[in-house]
Amino acid sequence: MTNELIVQERRGSITWITLNRATEQNALTPAMIGALTSIFSLLKEDDAVRVIVLTGAGEEAFCRGWDWKELRRFQSSQLRALGEEGRAFTELVENIGKPVIAAINGRAYGYGCELALACHFRLATSNAEFAQSDILPELNSCCGSMQRLARTIGRARALEMGLTGEASGADEALQFGLISKLTPDAISLQLAATELAEKLARNAPLAMKYAMTAVSQGSALPLADALRLESELFELSIATDDLREGTQAFLEKRLPEFTGK
Repeated sequence: MTNELIVQERRGSITWITLNRATEQNALTPAMIGALTSIFSLLKEDDAVRVIVLTGAGEEAFCRGWDWKELRRFQSSQLRALGEEGRAFTELVENIGKPVIAAINGRAYGYGCELALACHFRLATSNAEFAQSDILPELNSCCGSMQRLARTIGRARALEMGLTGEASGADEALQFGLISKLTPDAISLQLAATELAEKLARNAPLAMKYAMTAVSQGSALPLADALRLESELFELSIATDDLREGTQAFLEKRLPEFTGK
């Protein structure tokens, strides 16, 4: 599916979503958040889709954040409502139950940084930059990114980014663990994201879902409760057809054909 602002492309069991406003550094409008929410909600229920890649058009920005040329006339109540919609969307991305890869080609500022943090994998080009604010340091996150950022790079570095509003470059982001892979340019980024997506798509969907749940929910629990959660998820995984298929494929020395059941 393609429209003016968002491009959706299906490549086998992998779906690519592109923010398509390169001339505006892929800044998001309220209409775009609504469309993205609808798209991701459908992808969540589509068992044929096993991996999602989210990226931005062009080589300048993944997403600059909100389009403040449109939002500057919003009343405070409208901004609060948009913040809630943005928070709900990042939670949808984080809890979608299948891997979402952020292919970050340039700036990820403000809500763009929040959106990248909600994704499960973050790959970036060497010109990528990350900042908690998209216009002013004192105008900080609205959708939970400080919580995700602190859990990803640690409290001290998260506070430094949040309180100063200064951008972190790609090398620093890799050092901090904000991204997991650095590529020299946009073409290399596409190749790296494709390689990772294809590797993930070959895995058992339910096993990936349970592993992601163990990490996302377990990280907020005391260790004993997190271990109990992981044990419960393991019990669910051993009852799946995919486990039996994986075991049989191993014994027969062939590639497994997982069905997500």
